Amino acid sequence: MRKYFFILILALSHIAFAQSNVSDSNNVISNITPNKVSGYKWGVIPTLAYDADIGFKYGGNINIFDYGNGDKYPDYLQYLYIKLLNSTKNTSNVQLLFSSDKLIKKARLVAEFSYIVDKNLNFLGFNGINAVYNEEFANPADEDYINEYYYTQQRRLFRGRIDIQKNIFSPKIKLFGGFTFSNYENTSTDFDKFTAPDGPNETPAEELTLYQQYVTWGIINEKEKSGGNISHFNIGFIYDSRNNQRVSTSGIWVESFAIISPKYLSDQTFSKFIFSYRQYLTLPKTNFVFSYRLSSQSKMTGDIPYYVLPTYFESLVSRDGLGGAFNLRGITRNRVVADGFVLGNFELRKKIVSTRILKLDVDFHLSAFTDAAYITQEYNFDISNVPTEWQDQLFDDKKQNISATYGIGLYIIYNANNIMSVYYGFPSSEQLGNGGLYVGSSFLF
Repeated sequence: MRKYFFILILALSHIAFAQSNVSDSNNVISNITPNKVSGYKWGVIPTLAYDADIGFKYGGNINIFDYGNGDKYPDYLQYLYIKLLNSTKNTSNVQLLFSSDKLIKKARLVAEFSYIVDKNLNFLGFNGINAVYNEEFANPADEDYINEYYYTQQRRLFRGRIDIQKNIFSPKIKLFGGFTFSNYENTSTDFDKFTAPDGPNETPAEELTLYQQYVTWGIINEKEKSGGNISHFNIGFIYDSRNNQRVSTSGIWVESFAIISPKYLSDQTFSKFIFSYRQYLTLPKTNFVFSYRLSSQSKMTGDIPYYVLPTYFESLVSRDGLGGAFNLRGITRNRVVADGFVLGNFELRKKIVSTRILKLDVDFHLSAFTDAAYITQEYNFDISNVPTEWQDQLFDDKKQNISATYGIGLYIIYNANNIMSVYYGFPSSEQLGNGGLYVGSSFLF
């Protein structure tokens, strides 16, 4: 009960601080009607949230919306998002995301710069359920305990990206092209900085991780074990008929593109094909909004390095996964890692309350959801160097099945485009995780 009371306090403080920092630029028309906003709106909003995989998140966000003359409100012409984040499970994130329909005629420019440090990044092996999850290895109360960081590694990631989406035939159809550079620095968890508790009978924890074992056994090769530089081009198309970019209640959003990591520009060459279909439907006479996302991400050529595998690619911003807050809510982050997969997210939501809090228009939406993924291309690796006793404990060659979750959510939306989300997801199997609570600042898609 205390947890849910604390979430309510987070929401109210989030809204209160946003109100005290929202300001209009000199270009805002002073006599606009309540239903029309023009010029620039910005807010400095503290982040105090929770994620089952990375712990309590604290920091701040800056959101800047350019509404132009207000004709498109609540849609906008340009958007700048700046995030400064830290967490109690040693994840920090500095991110700048800029989207503009104004700088290039009949085109959208998207630029992103991110620096992410994960000192305890989830690493649970490859191919989903084929990598057996032994919870007792990380449980200090269990006789088979190794250490509580056994399923982690450390990663530093810098990513810079510029994409252009050029209108063709109509504003709804865009050609999509761009370039992304990523630098990965991967190492084992640093036991000099994180002391694992002793096991039963004060037995000292072993300084051992699954990542270290994979390197020792050659599953992760010497070339990839420390990360590397990956550059790739994106090329494809986008169709977008949504009625709003942030809070969509109707329309379709489709993107189909290839990722090509070429020789000489990357430490490893490969290509992937990405297809995502999203639809938003307001059900007649009910005001329920049903939305769903279907996505397929498959390797076409080459060998994808292990450190790139746990990436869910999208045109706006790529995320860690599969598993976690942004794709499989309730499944441990990076639990489903493979060369190719299909993903489905289905959500039904309804506005239950519209009110004013601290002079802000605030809407509350309840939702129910289910998320599911299926591996279509397994990641190939050799376990011949793995000792027999470990083969039996860590690997299972059973046939792939669907990894699924279900759960409930709450959205708090204020000033039309500012969103606080609260989800709780339950996995379909204990092998996928123990469920998770996620408090964030956007819709899933």
